Amino acid sequence: MRRAANDAAEPRAAIPLRPVSKTRPGDDRLLVTLTVGEQRDLVRDAAWETVAEASDDPPPALLDRAGIAWALGVGTATVDRMRREGCPIIRIGDSPRFELADCLTWLRTRGAK
Repeated sequence: MRRAANDAAEPRAAIPLRPVSKTRPGDDRLLVTLTVGEQRDLVRDAAWETVAEASDDPPPALLDRAGIAWALGVGTATVDRMRREGCPIIRIGDSPRFELADCLTWLRTRGAK
């Protein structure tokens, strides 16, 4: 069964697995066969689920320069300028880290520039 490209993101019923044989007597694992298309669909679905789960994760409490740039939707040069203008940071060793909530509060209180 071929699917159209535009319905690739729609949920599908589980692929029926065809048990071939038990691997060892008393073993609960089964050896199954899949067609190339079934295997491709299974891997693609697992990858989409992993990406969807990862995108729902909240950002870490402390972000590095690239992380805060990504969270704010700006470039790292803008983050550097924000630091020079007084954006709050937390130092961990020599590395500056940013709390997203503090940065957003700072941006709101200083007004648009």
